[in-house]
Amino acid sequence: MSLTSHPKPGQPVPALQVGMVGGCCWRLSDQKPQHFTLVIAYRGGQCPDSISFLQDVDSRLGEFRRRGIAVVAISADPRQCAESTASELGLDRLPIGYGVSPDRAMAWGLEPLGKGHTDKTGCAAFNFGIFLVRPDGTLHTSYIQSKPGRLPTVNSVLKALDRTLERGLDDPSAFVLPEADNDQDAPPSPAP
Repeated sequence: MSLTSHPKPGQPVPALQVGMVGGCCWRLSDQKPQHFTLVIAYRGGQCPDSISFLQDVDSRLGEFRRRGIAVVAISADPRQCAESTASELGLDRLPIGYGVSPDRAMAWGLEPLGKGHTDKTGCAAFNFGIFLVRPDGTLHTSYIQSKPGRLPTVNSVLKALDRTLERGLDDPSAFVLPEADNDQDAPPSPAP
């Protein structure tokens, strides 16, 4: 049973300030997107699935911006690891934040993955999560992956954002991601 609380739709999200790769710091309260800020909490540079997801977001960042969505990716990685990951992977468009403390992660509903889920530096890794935050600092909706498995695809995130923008910004039920194992972005099975 989880002891971690997390923000609920319509409630203010916890304050978020992180160091940035290539910059000073990033504050959620400073963001003024047209529609939402999409906060991607990734497991860190040691997680191939997270890295693949971030590479796809980085290459498609313009698609988020055209929808009025500001995007940031955050992790518990220390600065040196986050900078190395961004440099090695060529993540030069997506803002990458680092140094999320265990307490801050848990305030967002992100639980530690447990012993053995640390990188070479001993940094803790947390659940993968996506948070859609309104410009007023309240949570629209969130997706936290609490079990191991494939992450949602960037296509599924963009489709969920399109549904949300079409149905209205106040309807958290519009932002639905398919279960990764049943991701509808996967190619259809051939007919028998």
